[in-house]
Amino acid sequence: MPENASAVQHQVALAGDTSPQTCLQVARQAAILAVTAADDAMTAVCRSRSGAAARLEAAMHAAHKEAVEAEGHADRAEQYADDPTMPSSAPLYCARAAVDHAVRAQSAAGVETTAADLRAELERKLTAAEYAERETERRREEAEREAEERAATGMDADNRDRAARNRYLAEGHVAELGWTAGHVRVLEAAASGRHTGETGGPGRQHGAACGTVAGGSAASEPQPCSHRGSSSPSVRTTAPAY
Repeated sequence: MPENASAVQHQVALAGDTSPQTCLQVARQAAILAVTAADDAMTAVCRSRSGAAARLEAAMHAAHKEAVEAEGHADRAEQYADDPTMPSSAPLYCARAAVDHAVRAQSAAGVETTAADLRAELERKLTAAEYAERETERRREEAEREAEERAATGMDADNRDRAARNRYLAEGHVAELGWTAGHVRVLEAAASGRHTGETGGPGRQHGAACGTVAGGSAASEPQPCSHRGSSSPSVRTTAPAY
């Protein structure tokens, strides 16, 4: 077997996936058919004679219940399609469920089950050209999101992930050391170079007291700093009590 055979098979399998746009269209159309069937059932109740009222009313409630479900699945299909954290199969799952509920709504209302024809749309396979176009659009959207994140944070994806992990760990350590919010703000200011000490150097005074220097590099293991009762900062080996 050629070395790239598995990759080719994988691409062919992906090329058969139903496009998200098709899933959304089918799901919404199914919801519309379900609601129409529920409306027809309600109209039948309004026009019914007393002898058939109970049966028609039961059919109306059943159709209405299925219509609500179909609309819910159509709404979720749209939400999932816009959520990059959801699996790509989520819109297809919702579309199939919407069609199933639409068929049951029409059946309960006693009308022709035209919603069943929508299943064929969900089974239509993408051509290789359609799949390539879909992938190009997906990569373009990912590139746009990455550019927005970099512009907002000044970091690439790996560094953003590393910073998030460090922030999570720091939150736990700060709580264990008993540092106050003021200490944390001083450290943040020193690390970013925004704080100016008594000598006029950015972060020099607070950086020395807290174990950091301007620019955020660590001179030694960070220790809480205190400025109470002293004109110059002093290093404390334990967190001060407030």
